[in-house]
Amino acid sequence: MISLKGKRILLVDDEAAIRDMLKEEFLLLEATIEEADGGHAALEMVKAGDYDAVISDAKMPEGDGLELVVEIRRLGRRLPKIFLCSGMSVGDLGNAAVSCVVAVFEKPLDFEKITNLVAASLVDPTP
Repeated sequence: MISLKGKRILLVDDEAAIRDMLKEEFLLLEATIEEADGGHAALEMVKAGDYDAVISDAKMPEGDGLELVVEIRRLGRRLPKIFLCSGMSVGDLGNAAVSCVVAVFEKPLDFEKITNLVAASLVDPTP
């Protein structure tokens, strides 16, 4: 089993149930999880901390994930790997934000798929 021990992941979604389900999956892999209920709060957390990955809903009332991606890019430092979850197609999200996103997961979410792809992107392939 893959271990994400020492990896920090920020989960951003206005729905607590989705954050809870993702949190359960990543805690099984020993990742350190932090949560935000909107893009504005998440951006402040990214400014204050160093995350390995950010998994965010694309559309939220308290600052959406697309704005969050653009603002994270503007920080000018090591970027976390960014993943978006959306009820829209990738084409509807816009090129500016999606260009630096590792993957967009369409709703309804496949939590196992998300966990596997995020974990694979964070694990160093060299022994």
